[in-house]
Amino acid sequence: MSGRFDETFDTDPGPAVQAAAERHLAAVWTAFYASEEADDLDIPSPASAPFCGCETCVVREVLAGAWPTIEAYFALSTSRGAASA
Repeated sequence: MSGRFDETFDTDPGPAVQAAAERHLAAVWTAFYASEEADDLDIPSPASAPFCGCETCVVREVLAGAWPTIEAYFALSTSRGAASA
């Protein structure tokens, strides 16, 4: 599972999902600003696609950052459900 997986979300994955999305978006913005300051478009970015800072890009990156944690939660939920069946 992803390093962003937080096993503390037994009943409410919301805080872990939000934290993962915030970490990812912060890393994307950091790379974006570094690229702007250096006037160098070749600075590596964790963005899932080209990032310009518009609302569409921000939403896409929030979803990209949250998705691994959401997926891990549902995988855990499914495996727990299968184990109890």
